[in-house]
Amino acid sequence: MTNGSDVVSRADLDAQIKLLVRTEQRLSRARRSLDLQLDRMNLLSDFALACSGLSSQDEIWRQGLAVLQQPYFPARASAFRFDPAADSIELLERENEEVTQYHYDDPGMRAMLAWLDELMAPTLLHEVEGEAARLLELAGTPSPAAWMVVMPIRLQGTLAGVAVLRDHARARSHLVDKPGERDAAFFSLVSSHIGHALENANMAAHLLSQRRALSQRNLQLAQSLSRLERTQQALSQAQKMEAIGRLAGGVAHDFNNMLTVIISYATLMSDEADCPMAREIAESILEAGDRAADLTRQLLAFSRTQPREVGVVDVNVVVGALQQMLSRVIEEDTELHVSLSRQDLFIQADRSQLEQIVLNLVVNAHDAISGPGSIRVRTRQATADELLDLDSDRYCVLEVKDTGSGMDEHTQRRLFEPFFTTKDVGKGTGMGLATVYGIVKASGGEITVDSKPGHGSTFRVFLPTVDEAPMQACQGKPDAAGTGSESILLVEDDAGIRRLVERVLHKAGYRVTIASNGREALELGGRERFDLLVTDIVMPYVNGVQLATELGETNRDLRVLYMSGYAGQHLRARGLKADERFLAKPFTPAELLRNVRSALEGRARPSLSSSRSQIAR
Repeated sequence: MTNGSDVVSRADLDAQIKLLVRTEQRLSRARRSLDLQLDRMNLLSDFALACSGLSSQDEIWRQGLAVLQQPYFPARASAFRFDPAADSIELLERENEEVTQYHYDDPGMRAMLAWLDELMAPTLLHEVEGEAARLLELAGTPSPAAWMVVMPIRLQGTLAGVAVLRDHARARSHLVDKPGERDAAFFSLVSSHIGHALENANMAAHLLSQRRALSQRNLQLAQSLSRLERTQQALSQAQKMEAIGRLAGGVAHDFNNMLTVIISYATLMSDEADCPMAREIAESILEAGDRAADLTRQLLAFSRTQPREVGVVDVNVVVGALQQMLSRVIEEDTELHVSLSRQDLFIQADRSQLEQIVLNLVVNAHDAISGPGSIRVRTRQATADELLDLDSDRYCVLEVKDTGSGMDEHTQRRLFEPFFTTKDVGKGTGMGLATVYGIVKASGGEITVDSKPGHGSTFRVFLPTVDEAPMQACQGKPDAAGTGSESILLVEDDAGIRRLVERVLHKAGYRVTIASNGREALELGGRERFDLLVTDIVMPYVNGVQLATELGETNRDLRVLYMSGYAGQHLRARGLKADERFLAKPFTPAELLRNVRSALEGRARPSLSSSRSQIAR
């Protein structure tokens, strides 16, 4: 028999066993739930870590869909992004790299969008119908699904899209239990993480865009500062050149006055001397005077006030004619190569100044060569690339290239400054390239230099071309220096020139009245009538143009001959017109008499040599 107490003990034991089983089951479920939560937390952590290095919104969406789909496989996750500006919806599938686009083209689509916009939290649908069924159709799952979760993704309060997790009908036999209310927190976290990742990506893209824009602005600012610095340097250089140009013009004016006296008296001495030695001395004085006149022309060319005999010249002809002379100014161990363009290169210029450009550049190239070397002089049309920085598409190029020592950047920046030279004392004045610069600029051209230490230098002079060919010079004798008996009012503030001109005119038979300035001339003109006014232009009190104007009001028949050691812009600034009769200093007695005679007879202005030309038009 069984003891009653044993029966009770067995029942208690059975009860305890059942309790233990139920407890174990609860612990197992709790453990599975905890493992599931840990897995999901790990998924979200991995998602956040992955998104920290992503800037592509497509990748962020697909990473989010992977996190959403993994715990519920083989359920399928999709994403719908909205673009109101483009009036479209974009479908992203985790497994498909392509993006499918749909447009808001029917009322059913807009009704679905309105329903989605009202969703404020993830929603689990046990029965998929209506607007939710439309989502399945867009995702390519038209057959009914057992369940679907719709999770709105909002960026700064605006619906940017939805993530959809749906039952995959074709794999339903393998499905785990469908999600329940306990999964809502996970869905909320996933949608929140996707939204934050998208906002971070947008912010990163905005910051990157701002950084690029800032970098671009910094680059533009640096370029602007660089241009400003170059402009300031150019302005400083221009101001320096202008100041020295004014000084050069003033020096040339005074020097021309002295040269006029020297050359004229030397000419008179040569004409009247009976002794051969006296004539030889006079010729030597004239030769020195001509060299001094060349120096004043160089100063005036630098200051851009030199009167020029401008005409159409052929660059090829000028360079070709200089070839023999150029070969004499360089040493025998330096080879000279001259290459002329086959095309006509006609420019509007003063031939003597063009020759001066070529000669100065070749001499400068020769001085840069120590030992054997070569110099190449070339003429050609400017190329399309070179014309980009020029004002016109019609330029020719005079190019002088040497194999000399080259120049560093510091030297190149100061290259065209007057009196700047790298040559030894006594071997250079520093005026050669400055003169070239002045002539080129006055001709409407540009000059550039390419050079590196040890690699030689290449100078390129760009000059605007014209279509017309040069006119052939007329051969003939100059006008004879005439005589006369007319009355002349001579106005000159320089005593030496005043005495010289008075003597030359008296000797030619003219009746001369002199005045040392404009005030004296006005008083004389008020008391007496004259046939011709010979006047300097730049004088104190009243300049020559003003004097001629006032005297002409009372004497309509008064002829005028202007003279000056200044030229160009200095005279135009004082009212001298291009068609006025003008005699540039220095001049010879014969030139003075020819101009006086032609002025009295009203003939065309006589042609002067290039060294003593008329004012440039």
